[in-house]
Amino acid sequence: IIDFDLEAPGVGAYLKKLNPAYDQKREGILEYLYDAVSGQKIPSLIDRAINLTADLKGSNGGKLWSISAGNTSDRLYSKRLESLKWGEIFEKKFGELLLKNLKNQIASEFENPDYVFIDSRTGITETGGVCTRYLADILVVLTSLNEQNISGTSRIYKELAAEVKETIL
Repeated sequence: IIDFDLEAPGVGAYLKKLNPAYDQKREGILEYLYDAVSGQKIPSLIDRAINLTADLKGSNGGKLWSISAGNTSDRLYSKRLESLKWGEIFEKKFGELLLKNLKNQIASEFENPDYVFIDSRTGITETGGVCTRYLADILVVLTSLNEQNISGTSRIYKELAAEVKETIL
């Protein structure tokens, strides 16, 4: 599970219910991207991950890992987030290669997982586009049944379906 909703991370709140000791102050995907884009060596993902396997009840031998959006209590979180300008990253910093490498790292560091769930920002956003276009093999779109969500989800669903990605609504 990767919390790629950098502007409003929330996966940790759910995982804290699974394990009350879940550490939400760890470096996560934001720090990974920041380090990679700022020219430092490509950081490890597994070092930023939390192994939640022991918290599973009735596990069949599978593993559950989580990577948070990042340490939101760090005073530099907002500054790092603001510095991620995806247009510049793609034009000047090999953005597509960075994301392909991220996918490859997930496969190698986590032993070819069966599933990777990536929580992305809602609506039409740069970060959401990065997740849907470059990281996803299949898209799962969740929505609520109110007028605002239905019309917004409909518009986004049509765009995603036109890109020939399998999309589950």
